[in-house]
Amino acid sequence: DDEPLVIRTPLFDDEVTPRFLALLSSDCFYVHFFDEQNREILGFRAENPSARRFRGLPKTMRFLNPTLERGRRVLDDLQIWFGNRSESDDESAFDIHLRERLFPDELKEHPDNPGDLDEPDIAATLERSFGHSHVFSNPIRVDNDREFVDVLVMTANTVLLVQAKDSPISETVLSRHIRRKRASAIKQIQKASRQLKGAIKLLMSNESVEVTSRGQKLQLTMSGYDVFGLVIVNELFDPDRPECSSTLRAVSDETGVPCVLLDHAELQQLTYFRKSESAFLAAVRDIFAALKTHGEFPRSRFGLRKGKSVVYKVREKRKPKSSNNQDLSDVSAIRSSSIATPLSEDPKIGESTNTAYRRDSSSAWLRVVVEREDVEALDVSRTALALSRVLDDKNALERYRGKVSIEFLGYSKDSRELYEISEVRNFCAKLDQVFPYWFYFLSPDRATLGVIASCLCQVEKIRPGIISFGPDLIDFLTRHYYAQNWLFENYGLDESINEEISRGMIRYFTESETV
Repeated sequence: DDEPLVIRTPLFDDEVTPRFLALLSSDCFYVHFFDEQNREILGFRAENPSARRFRGLPKTMRFLNPTLERGRRVLDDLQIWFGNRSESDDESAFDIHLRERLFPDELKEHPDNPGDLDEPDIAATLERSFGHSHVFSNPIRVDNDREFVDVLVMTANTVLLVQAKDSPISETVLSRHIRRKRASAIKQIQKASRQLKGAIKLLMSNESVEVTSRGQKLQLTMSGYDVFGLVIVNELFDPDRPECSSTLRAVSDETGVPCVLLDHAELQQLTYFRKSESAFLAAVRDIFAALKTHGEFPRSRFGLRKGKSVVYKVREKRKPKSSNNQDLSDVSAIRSSSIATPLSEDPKIGESTNTAYRRDSSSAWLRVVVEREDVEALDVSRTALALSRVLDDKNALERYRGKVSIEFLGYSKDSRELYEISEVRNFCAKLDQVFPYWFYFLSPDRATLGVIASCLCQVEKIRPGIISFGPDLIDFLTRHYYAQNWLFENYGLDESINEEISRGMIRYFTESETV
């Protein structure tokens, strides 16, 4: 039940968002499903039982201006957001009910041979880049009447050999646990790699191989052609990329032919944005170069930079380590109930402000000011916008490392500590969902780190200015070390600084004044 189809669409301040919000504010609307070949396969009348609640939501939301870099960051975060969501996220979600079908559909199970549907679709997809006359489904060898590869691309200069694997289409298979799906994908890639190696070696050991497809006879040879191998699977799970990459890399190393691994989504993007032979092959070479450099195939993405493809490396989340190399997911590493932390006060700044942030004129500090009205409205948009500037590029990250502070205005006459005010705690929790990078940007020497941590964790007040963290401190540390690691991996920062920050945070949360 917790492994649904997920469609990720970032929303920005553009012409599309108001129409989307208006749609979801309706009590009833129609939903149409199209496949990658633009064929309509399903249609429903949909009911929105929470339309009234949704109509009030846009008043609490502010959308950022769209930029390519922001779009990239949002898509990166959405990759893992669903798995990291909280119970409150589920409670605040909107359920859309699909009711009557708008037309009969022809969907049915294909428990035996998914290739009957898969391979023609892959061929049609490749036609976007190579044209129909150069793409052939299921070419058959003339010498033994057996299939040579699943899909063949042959142009005046290029031979592309494609092996595709997919699971049978049945309710049983589709409802499998994610662990079985991952294991199945690995086996499919191993089998496809063996078949691809066999096809390449057949070409290497013969002057030519004769195949037939669509009533045509084709003479295949490696002489005078750029030969590439391509393995396509329906689902490729990021944690399994290293293992799957090594399987196909062994084929490339043995044969000398560049071989690339893609899932269906990556293939769709590649052919949508690289609609010529030269552009397609340039992207394939980039992906293969990334394999040689990093030891695994990256998750490739297209369209988020002008004029070039974007290839970035995805690693499985590393378990954060403490300064003595203890695993922070092990509760025994830190006894959070014994930790008491002083909450010192930052110098106050002026009460009047019309902006969401202030830049200290005497230093590189970014001082983010949160208005009480934003806290009470649970509106994090201005604060998130102010913080987004520190993520603009690598230079911004390095400039603001440990030099961000957050101050809440309007509470100077409130006798309660900030962590005792439920509205502030809720605000910090919502802000943390969109900006969890506190360990990198906040300094242990400033009050903001203690304020944020005390608002996001269970705490007990020992005496004014001194608190004791509860047992959820372990989860807090683990979650925010993951966010810190993400910054270093995606912006290419110096790993020694990552370790330095981690040690500083451990000292802050374990060596502060205890009571």
